Amino acid sequence: MKIVRARAPVRLSFGGGGTDFSPYMEKHGGIVLSTTIDRYAYCTVSESKNFHFESSFAGAAVKSSRASLPISVSHFTEAPAGSGLGGSSSLMIAIIKAVTVFYGETLTPHQIAELAYKVERKDLGIQGGYQDQFAAAYGGWNLMEFSKNIGVERVNVSEDVLRELLASLILVDLGISRVSSHIIIRQIKSYEKPEIIQVLDVIKTTTRDMHRALIDGNLEKLGLLLSQEWAQKKKLDRKISNSLIDRFHAGMLKHGAIGGKLCGAGSGGHMLFLSDLSKRKDLLDYVAACNFKHVPFKFDSQGVVAWQLKDGEVLT
Repeated sequence: MKIVRARAPVRLSFGGGGTDFSPYMEKHGGIVLSTTIDRYAYCTVSESKNFHFESSFAGAAVKSSRASLPISVSHFTEAPAGSGLGGSSSLMIAIIKAVTVFYGETLTPHQIAELAYKVERKDLGIQGGYQDQFAAAYGGWNLMEFSKNIGVERVNVSEDVLRELLASLILVDLGISRVSSHIIIRQIKSYEKPEIIQVLDVIKTTTRDMHRALIDGNLEKLGLLLSQEWAQKKKLDRKISNSLIDRFHAGMLKHGAIGGKLCGAGSGGHMLFLSDLSKRKDLLDYVAACNFKHVPFKFDSQGVVAWQLKDGEVLT
């Protein structure tokens, strides 16, 4: 029996989220700085007597491909919807990769991301921007620019900077799932307002400053910029944050974090903080005292990958 498996990573968005939405990106240009981490969405495609899809996600992805032979599509993700890590888009990327490889199609990461965006946003009607699909497809540290065309530039960061950065970052699961589409719909409706355009312009400038700080290895500045970007992001919609999130952010800064922000569209999911390594233990103790969960991780540099099995053996 022929089997194809695929794996796609989730992302950590450092800056620029919200500028990758239409119609802002076409009129003003958007920019996002992100990386991917070792939390994955997995998909398995196998031969079958009939078409069998575990979800509407899988069904929509198969319909977008050159489906011929009947297949069974199953999947799971280590970062479910509502985590703020782009888990839904990572899942779509993994499904499309597995399905297209099964049928012998060769797609570039860019083509996979564009197809995933179409299936999610247009076929399934799920609201959101472009960054999640491109982050999962390409993997690694990228500066993504969005306009009528989309450019993905690999960010070259030294290994020593990445080691120090990984030791300085703290990812926290708030245990609060959220439906991002509600916030996104309200955001998009406000994107013609001059005051919102101004906020998005500031977010773009802050993101470019983050990019420069990362390349220069200036992690203290990067940490401060995380909080500055978060302060601007909260201006986009009143429900992006809440009193619990604001108190926790303030508490982490009080206990030694340089800066931090909420991941994703807002109101729940995960938060990311950057601190000096000497403050790490105190901060982790504070996270535990707040009954939140520290999520250890490593950076991923591969993006989406696929492999094949035949009669139980991995093909090499």
